[in-house]
Amino acid sequence: MSRERMLGMAVVLGLAAGGVPYAAAQDNAPPVIDNVWWTSSGGCGAGATIFDPNVECAEELQQLTLCVEVTDADLADPDTQEVMRVAVTSTWVPFVFNNIRYGPEPPSVTTDDPDFGYIANTVVDVDTRRAAITFRVPHFNGVNQARLRGLVRYDVFWSVLVEVTDSTAEDPRADGQAVIVDDVLDMCAVQNTVLRPGNPPPFADAGPDQSVEVGSAVTLDGSRTFDGSNVGIDAGDSNVFERDFLQYTWEWISGPVRVDPVDDNDGNSATVKVTLDRVGTYVYRLLVSDGVNPVPSSDSVTINVVSLVPENRAPRAVIAGPANTVVVGSIIQLNGTGSTDPDGDQLTFRWQQTNELGGQLSPDEVKQSFQALKGVTSPIVTWQATTTGTFHFRLLVTDPGGLSDTQLTSVEVVESAATAKTAGDVAAESAGATPETTSASDTGSTPATPKGCGGGLLPLAVLPCLLWLIRGRLR
Repeated sequence: MSRERMLGMAVVLGLAAGGVPYAAAQDNAPPVIDNVWWTSSGGCGAGATIFDPNVECAEELQQLTLCVEVTDADLADPDTQEVMRVAVTSTWVPFVFNNIRYGPEPPSVTTDDPDFGYIANTVVDVDTRRAAITFRVPHFNGVNQARLRGLVRYDVFWSVLVEVTDSTAEDPRADGQAVIVDDVLDMCAVQNTVLRPGNPPPFADAGPDQSVEVGSAVTLDGSRTFDGSNVGIDAGDSNVFERDFLQYTWEWISGPVRVDPVDDNDGNSATVKVTLDRVGTYVYRLLVSDGVNPVPSSDSVTINVVSLVPENRAPRAVIAGPANTVVVGSIIQLNGTGSTDPDGDQLTFRWQQTNELGGQLSPDEVKQSFQALKGVTSPIVTWQATTTGTFHFRLLVTDPGGLSDTQLTSVEVVESAATAKTAGDVAAESAGATPETTSASDTGSTPATPKGCGGGLLPLAVLPCLLWLIRGRLR
């Protein structure tokens, strides 16, 4: 074997023995990701608290640190002057079960805030070969119904992608440089209980007081109980778990004899029954607990048991409104406080705009003449006339026994005060008469000659006397 050939083999063996660092220095070897882990405090050093996303979920606004450890053989050669950079991308992943998408909407993220999103140009420290990327879990609204069902352990979920490059560009994506992609990481978060809005207490409603005949089966109804956490939620909606489940408890407070309520269901009903066989006054109390607030809400109802309940009589609806026409733009009131009930029952009120016959407005009439009413369930309703015309309204009053009465009224709205009519004008027109000329005291002018049967023949009666006097003088 020649001397030149032996020298060539030695060079090859020397390159092989030199390993990756030498080859990388010659061939611009890419960086390699050695390890990736999360911490919840202390950065990436030895004293940091490890956060394991496989068994833990972060909370809203919690700060986490993503630690990325990399190596690059080219850094062994100081002449390369290479800089390694780490880019991290997080993508919100919805949870879908049986074609139903659960969970709140993804929070908005920007590169200006240290939230989950795309963060570029994080330089790897040459000495430690580590890059530390700090995140703050963003705030999101709501909870994941699937978590409340026990299907998942999180409210929101991210897929986190870690990429490393030795590109000289500050943002390797901007100049199309290739990146080294690590395995996708998982990150989940749950609602921070401190950030949850306060749970308002329920407001128990035991229903209205009643008067019944002795021996009657009476229904105690607490279904009008209000809970602010359940507003807009259908109690029968099985897909909604973030709501208060109310516990109803009825109890006898006082009366001639103790009569406990009877619950026909599972012992937690808003509606129960009692049969009262003795004359007197009974008081029952309703306790409502939402399972969150320590003190339940309570309300009581009084049942007057009499030997004979008098027959209920119908109420009478009365409307007091403007007597004259009103000018457009005026604030108008229709007053129903004059409505009465012969039994002294408390009345409920309902106002409604109608057509001329007292019926429902048609769609075209709504477009042309609808007037917005304020206080449609109050004794007095207020509205502002926004256009001219004649508008018709109806008042319906109802007593607790269900008997009712209705009254119609109308209001004429004119363009200006000059065209407004008085109450007398309106009454005269409704009677079919034409208004007479105004009196002298109203106008300051001479009164008109009264119209009579013989007033127009007076000149003819005087004319013969005048002719006789003229003839006598001529003689």
